[in-house]
Amino acid sequence: MKTSIKPKQCCKYTYSLFPKISIKEVLEINPWLFNNSFNFFAFYNDEKIIPQNVFELEKNWITEKYVLFSGLNNILDEYLNKINWDEFGTWYVFLYPFEIKDEKPVIIGRETYLDKSKGHDFEDYFGLSEEWQFIHKISPDFFITKQTKGVMIGALNDLNLWCVDAKKENSK
Repeated sequence: MKTSIKPKQCCKYTYSLFPKISIKEVLEINPWLFNNSFNFFAFYNDEKIIPQNVFELEKNWITEKYVLFSGLNNILDEYLNKINWDEFGTWYVFLYPFEIKDEKPVIIGRETYLDKSKGHDFEDYFGLSEEWQFIHKISPDFFITKQTKGVMIGALNDLNLWCVDAKKENSK
């Protein structure tokens, strides 16, 4: 079942709010977001949120600013239950190669949440919050960010957003 929530626009991103669901549940329902990604990553500022038994073989996937996966080398099933996905706050999905900007990251979805914004064009960009400007600057194809009562999922175009399922199908 697709979400019945009407998508909203924030400059170049279309987004929807998905209540009563976690980031882990979004990934369980939509494993393609992880498995088909060129890079799937989150910024963080607190090393203790990453369990030590993760990355035994791939210690190069963790840096001092972000944790990085790739659908080319990783499979969601291997990591789904090893990480508290919501503790990171926001995960960025890049379907194609990109340059990781190693600047000071903005941690979204832990103490500050992405607001519902109404920017529709380039002029509006300068009135956006620091968090929205950060997302526009790094330009992921998708992002999944924790909200107080669910998650917000955004995509570079509305067709991509409609590909995301919000609920598990009934198996009747």
